[in-house]
Amino acid sequence: MKLTRSIERWAKCSPDVMSEMSTAAICFAFKDAKHDIAALAASHAALLAALERVRQNIPDTQICCECPRADGFDMEPQCCNEPDRLHDVIDAAIKAAKGLGWMSEEVLTVSDLRRLWHMLGAGPDRPMRNWGYRNHYASGIVGEAYESMCRMERLGLVVAAQRDGSMTFFHATEAGCREAGLDAKQIKRALED
Repeated sequence: MKLTRSIERWAKCSPDVMSEMSTAAICFAFKDAKHDIAALAASHAALLAALERVRQNIPDTQICCECPRADGFDMEPQCCNEPDRLHDVIDAAIKAAKGLGWMSEEVLTVSDLRRLWHMLGAGPDRPMRNWGYRNHYASGIVGEAYESMCRMERLGLVVAAQRDGSMTFFHATEAGCREAGLDAKQIKRALED
């Protein structure tokens, strides 16, 4: 990321002094500010996207039950909980970014991705040749699964196909199929379901 003016230079900038400058100087300052704000916003968005990709790729399997800490401190073994702790840290960072207005869009969570994979018969535990053989997910109208499906619906990854009393049936969209990692042939199969 290349800023027109450094962060330090912007920090030392006095609006009172700038207001007494020429119209051309003020115009240049506004142009620089506009450029730098856009660059910072793009860099921030890229950082949040990278953070979410890291979050989605944290392994969920426990590595061991009782292993010594690598740091040599005399503490309880922690390695088995590291994936969960990393999920918690990244979730907290994303929540904080949303709360500060830095990140207003919803993001796909690890749980959402797992439900999307289940919906499409996909995922790391399934043979890739079978991905897309199904395209449906039944959810109650309350609870974590329903909230996940509604979040993915707002993201355009699924659609609610049928609401039947206490159940809602969802199907993945083409965008949802791509997000789950299906190729063109698998997407075609899933959308024909």
